[in-house]
Amino acid sequence: MKIKLFGGLREFVGGMADVEMAINEPISVRQIIEALNIPDRYVYVVEKEGRMVEKDAIIQEDEGEIKFLPVIAGG
Repeated sequence: MKIKLFGGLREFVGGMADVEMAINEPISVRQIIEALNIPDRYVYVVEKEGRMVEKDAIIQEDEGEIKFLPVIAGG
């Protein structure tokens, strides 16, 4: 499964924008975030196939691409 990371989330995976992860059994988005050592609070939006999904959504084996977007701050 391909995971695309945006903004500051890349810091947690050595600066990489794309991460490949083998999924052998159904897993929640939250478990993927945890496996990547990203603090949950930093992932604001999760997209799968262009649609927003909750962190409790279950991902099946090789279900395509997931995007993690960080909290955006500005002023």
